[in-house]
Amino acid sequence: TCPSHKQATALGSYGRVPHASAFDASSKAITWTALVWPTLLNGAPMTILSKGDLSSAGIRLSLDANGITGEVATEAGPCSATASIKLTKRTWYRAWLSIDPAARAITVGCAPLSNSGATETAVTVTAPGALKPDSAAELLVAARDGETGKTAIFEGRIEAPLVFRTAA
Repeated sequence: TCPSHKQATALGSYGRVPHASAFDASSKAITWTALVWPTLLNGAPMTILSKGDLSSAGIRLSLDANGITGEVATEAGPCSATASIKLTKRTWYRAWLSIDPAARAITVGCAPLSNSGATETAVTVTAPGALKPDSAAELLVAARDGETGKTAIFEGRIEAPLVFRTAA
């Protein structure tokens, strides 16, 4: 027989694009978008797409029960924009994050793909400093890098993640 022992296990799955320099948004506008179908809305943020670390240089698109949030690292620290929309479990939404470094603009939005009664919503904020999206980090779908591995794993389905070389 063998004695048992505790073993830490990271639950959830995610996708990664290790050579994501093609998604560099340091000088050109870029839009990230995906179809999402959340199955758990317990208040904790869940990552849709992420790249880099917001404390130095990075981009993140996430959701919680109150809406969709886009975050971008800037010279003045992380800057966020939230499109407030009451999300419903097991409902499809299109979520997007657009950044325009020249205008220091961050736009985040969400549109339901059903007759749930919710309407499309989008919010644009101007960052307090120059945007610092990370061009060298890998692109993660459904997770973000944390101190102990991948965290904020998305609970549900993510389909058709896209990156456009223009702001929406």
